[in-house]
Amino acid sequence: MAGPAPDRQTRILPEITLHNVSRWRHHRLPPLITGLPNFGLVFGAILWILLFLWTIVRPPVSHYGLAVGLRIDESTFEKSPWSETLGVYLGADGSYYVNGKRTTQGDLHATLKSELNRRMVWDVYLESSKDAHYSDAIYAIDVIQKLGA
Repeated sequence: MAGPAPDRQTRILPEITLHNVSRWRHHRLPPLITGLPNFGLVFGAILWILLFLWTIVRPPVSHYGLAVGLRIDESTFEKSPWSETLGVYLGADGSYYVNGKRTTQGDLHATLKSELNRRMVWDVYLESSKDAHYSDAIYAIDVIQKLGA
């Protein structure tokens, strides 16, 4: 807030003369911009503008993932050998079941070989009763691996 000019009676030290403490320096004017700006600066600004516009105008995002169309030809699916699985179940009494058919430990190799010869996929699933002996499960795994399944 500007008030009245101080006179000698209202100043604290009236005997000191007032003058500027620092001298005003005149700087020369900066040169005019005559060249093009840096390529990276211009290109980055364009990318930022495009990114900003893309976030505003883009279509809504699907919350279900990527849309993939799967056409299943039912006639080939029913005839495919891939749908048949081969499973070996080990019972608590030491009996083996190959796809539900009971077999003995001695016939397990021959039964598995005949079943595998009819299949294109040689994946064998082994399931065991919780009361079965560990050695019987090891024997079944050994036979399966020796056949190359």
